[in-house]
Parts: sequence; structure tokens; C-alpha cells
Amino acid sequence: MKRFTVIACILVNVVLSQVTAQNQSTYKHPSLDFRFTASENWKKIDHPEDKMILEMVDPDDAIHVILWVTETVNSPERYLLKMADMKGFQVNGNPINISANGRDAWIIKAEGKINGIASTIFILSIPMTGEKYVHHENHIAQYIMQIWCPSDIFPQKVREMETIHKSVEIN
Repeated sequence: MKRFTVIACILVNVVLSQVTAQNQSTYKHPSLDFRFTASENWKKIDHPEDKMILEMVDPDDAIHVILWVTETVNSPERYLLKMADMKGFQVNGNPINISANGRDAWIIKAEGKINGIASTIFILSIPMTGEKYVHHENHIAQYIMQIWCPSDIFPQKVREMETIHKSVEIN
């Protein structure tokens, strides 16, 4: 009986992991080697004023993800804090150094209004490195990912948002 229960648990885990894997899609920036993985059927929100911005929203219109690139004299930590301040966000603590799929990255968590809605925001900065990046004197190019949802549903969405920022890939 014990053996049967263990085998049944293993099979359930295999089936559930297959279902979860099948329901994921990769969303890629149209001109940058920058992408993330999330559930299926996200919608693109156009930014005709800036073709270098990719904004996607989940099927429930709850979680938004924006990808872009910037070049600045500021370090990733400083850039994140300045950007949050310029947008009127309240940052919760200092930027945290993390690994984003093997790349050195920085992340902050903030609170603020986006489109008039109280939101909880993660902003991730990944410095550009490698042969593709043309370095300009005293400047740092950075991939930026901003993820947010309304603050009132953040507790239900935090795990999905963290999974998204951990899935970011750059080639």
C-alpha cells in the first residue's frame, strides 16, 4: 500500500508538471534579445511613441510586464532608485543583487500609482555585457523589466510575478 501511494504521488507530480509546462509561453522583445516566460495568452499593449518598449498584460488584465533598454551614467542600483523616484514610487528598501538566469542583476520593490491604480511594482535591471554591447564612455547600458499589478491583488500574484522576473533571458 505504501509503495502504491508513493508511485501515485510521483505520477501526479509528473502529470501536474507536464500541464504546467504546456501552459507557458515565451514573450520576446521585438528588437532585443530579451524575453520572459509566463502563462499563455498574454496581450501586447502598443507604445507607438516608443518602439523600443514592449508591454504585455496577462489574460486577466492584472499583471503587466514592460521590457526596455536604457543607457545611463548611473549604476543599476542608482538608476532603479532614480527611476522609481521620478515615477513617484515609494521604494521598499535598497536594491537587492540577484541572479537572473545566471546574469548579475538588481531588483527593487516599490509601491505607487500606475494609470491611477495603487500598484505594487518590481523593477529589475540587468547590465549589458558581452560582444553585442558597444560601450560608451562612462555609460552603462541596462536591460530593464518592470512588473506590476494592483496592490489589492498583489498577495495572490506575488509568486507569479517573482517567477516571471526569474525567467528573464538575454542572449
